[in-house]
Amino acid sequence: MKKNWSVAVYSYLPVFILFLSLIFRLFILAFGKTVYWYDEIIVTAISKQPFLQMLDTIHAEPHPLGFYALLHFLPVDNLFLTKLFLSIGDFLLFLVALFYAYKNQLIEKYNLSLGLSLFFGSYTFLSIAWDAKQDILSVPILFLGLFAALAIISKKKHFTDLLLAHLCLFLLLGIGYIAYASLFIVLLIITIIIKNRQGIIFLAGQMAIATGYMAVFGFSQFSFNFHRFGWVDNFPNSFLVVFTQHFSGPAVFNFSSDLLTIIMLSLLILFPYLKKKMTIFETAIAAAIPLLILLGLASQTIVRDRYVILLMLFISLVTGWALQFFPKKIQVAVIAFVFIQGYVGFILREQNSKNAFAGIFILT
Repeated sequence: MKKNWSVAVYSYLPVFILFLSLIFRLFILAFGKTVYWYDEIIVTAISKQPFLQMLDTIHAEPHPLGFYALLHFLPVDNLFLTKLFLSIGDFLLFLVALFYAYKNQLIEKYNLSLGLSLFFGSYTFLSIAWDAKQDILSVPILFLGLFAALAIISKKKHFTDLLLAHLCLFLLLGIGYIAYASLFIVLLIITIIIKNRQGIIFLAGQMAIATGYMAVFGFSQFSFNFHRFGWVDNFPNSFLVVFTQHFSGPAVFNFSSDLLTIIMLSLLILFPYLKKKMTIFETAIAAAIPLLILLGLASQTIVRDRYVILLMLFISLVTGWALQFFPKKIQVAVIAFVFIQGYVGFILREQNSKNAFAGIFILT
């Protein structure tokens, strides 16, 4: 009985890490002296404009309307209430995604527990779940869509899962373009593989919606913003830098961050050797990593961890699979190391943001 209880608790480790992350964020929000940083200032300021003016302003921004529209109805001048609402909303959306995954036995079937725990303990997750930006909603919706996509290939009858995946895709078109593109590519690949008639119809409908969106709004927005993409030239387009940021954050480069990077990179490289007979799913995820790295380097998007969120998730999953070959004490120690290092990096980033933007508190 004790052993079964231990296994059950261990399988729900991602939920525990998710709860722990929320408690940490609420503690920082309640007792820390936080401020909006630059991107948050811009986003919240735009959301305060009259709706038609906001719509016109968003043409010059590289994000869809949805998140601005949500903030339009929030008291964004009150940082505490705004971040409280967004943090709890983000947590609930991730909780729904995990509940769906556990209900469909996806966590157990594909051994996702350790990988998801590493992701939820990472700096990438914490920064996404904290910042008042589109990712705070788009990433949990992306997760729900990815779990639905995984359920599609796991069942013979999957109409409900197909409907859920495409509902998430539809929502992402209005919330976050990067998450939308990520889920669209995944659903496209799955549709090609399983050759399901309903999936083809759904995907054709999504393409029709996207085409209409581009004609009405998207193309003109892209035209306005194309010249802005040159800013990425000012940042290193480096996998190793983003890999380190994913687990340690941008503000921490010292012995502990180097050690953690070496550990996680070693796990990533060793996985094919540790598990000589990988499943089709594991092979697909592992093979996708170098492809995403090459695509990111070519498109100059490996400048921030949140820009390559699918890559960061896949890296977490593969390192989690590799970690399964080690004793549980080592597994817990590595997850704790990731959690502590990522959250120290977050605290240092918040301290730097407070120093940099201490004088910018009145939103215009």
